[in-house]
Amino acid sequence: MKHFNNWLALKITKWVGTMLMAYIFTIIGGMGIYYSLTGNTKGTLVIGSISGYFLQLVLLPIIIVGQNLQSDKHEETLSAIKAVHKHLGIKHAYRRKR
Repeated sequence: MKHFNNWLALKITKWVGTMLMAYIFTIIGGMGIYYSLTGNTKGTLVIGSISGYFLQLVLLPIIIVGQNLQSDKHEETLSAIKAVHKHLGIKHAYRRKR
C-alpha cells in the first residue's frame, strides 16, 4: 500500500505542477472573485468549497508528500554520486550556489 501511496503522491505532484493546472487554478480564483462581486452566493459557496476544502485540505498534503519523496530521491542520487567520486578519488565541493 505504501508503494501505491508514494506512486500516487508523485503523479499528483507532477500533474499539479504543470502550467495547465496553473491556468485551472487561475480560472477557479477568477470565478470566485466574479461570484463574490456579483452577489452569486451559490457560486461563491461552490468555488469556496473547492478552493477551501479540496485544494487546501486534500491536495496540499498530497503535494507535500510528493515533494518530500522527490527530495529523498535527490538526496539518494547525490549520495551515490559522492560515493562514486570518493571511489575514483575525485575531489569536489558540493556546495549550493547562493
